[in-house]
Amino acid sequence: PAPRLPSDTMADKASDSSNTMLRRNQPQHHRSSPPGIKDGGGRHPLHNANGDGCHCCSSLAHPDDTTSRIPIPFAPLQYVPKECHGSHWFPSVMIAIRRRWYLRYPIALLSVVMSILMFGTVYSEVTARDPCQVLAETRRADPPPNLPRLFHYQSKTNELTHETSTWMAVLGIDADSGSKEYPDIHLDDMTSASGKWTSVYWSDESCLRLVEEHFSTFADTYRSFPHTIQRVDSCRYLILSKYGGVYADTDISLHAQDANELERLIPDGVGLVESPFRYNEIWQNSLMTATAAGHPFWDTVIKVMMERGGSGNVLSTTGP
Repeated sequence: PAPRLPSDTMADKASDSSNTMLRRNQPQHHRSSPPGIKDGGGRHPLHNANGDGCHCCSSLAHPDDTTSRIPIPFAPLQYVPKECHGSHWFPSVMIAIRRRWYLRYPIALLSVVMSILMFGTVYSEVTARDPCQVLAETRRADPPPNLPRLFHYQSKTNELTHETSTWMAVLGIDADSGSKEYPDIHLDDMTSASGKWTSVYWSDESCLRLVEEHFSTFADTYRSFPHTIQRVDSCRYLILSKYGGVYADTDISLHAQDANELERLIPDGVGLVESPFRYNEIWQNSLMTATAAGHPFWDTVIKVMMERGGSGNVLSTTGP
């Protein structure tokens, strides 16, 4: 008599349990073959022609077998030996993602972030200008007349970073003598006539004092900024508005032969450094110059900051 096949109820349960091809570490049909369901060659219907493998990623019936499909209960997602699934790891990963629906959202978010970063990097590389070409175009024959030779930097402490020390060395400033601090700044003694550069250190306290004494209409906006970086950014605009000179972040270094080489690169009026992140911004406030105090550009900047002061968005309120 023909072998008795499992009931339809068992088949339904087997098919509903999982469609995945992943089985327990020791597949059921490897242990033993139920009587009466071997093909003519004595092999189990799931074995391949050589009898040394299984069609784990194919139909549950042998191609030559004419009997009905043999339902084999499948376990939840588990590891399958390499010799069984071969190189078909990608379908297994997709099955795992489908089973664990909560994995879809982090993976989708990661894909979006990576795409944005890749686009930004490529766009910046394509649109950025060659620094050597920029320097060649902006180099002037002589330094700007009446240039305030003040080098400003901000930090929580007056300890010099390695990058700030490079500015001191090129500009001929004696780092051991220390930097000036507000209000001990005399602009008349630091113009082109003297030819000597002076460093000025700005702390949070000196910035607040500068605002209160010289930019009183901006004081309320300055205090109301929700982020410290907004007060730091806005202070550097006020510094150049009041005194002029050169401002540089403490992580920017200067590579020049002498101060004259730097001075010949400073444009008339206000100078801003181009941003390397072209997809997000065009200019940065990490390196700025002003050939004179009181330039009207800074008045416009202060006006915009006062209009947007209630926002916590750093990029749209204070910079870069």
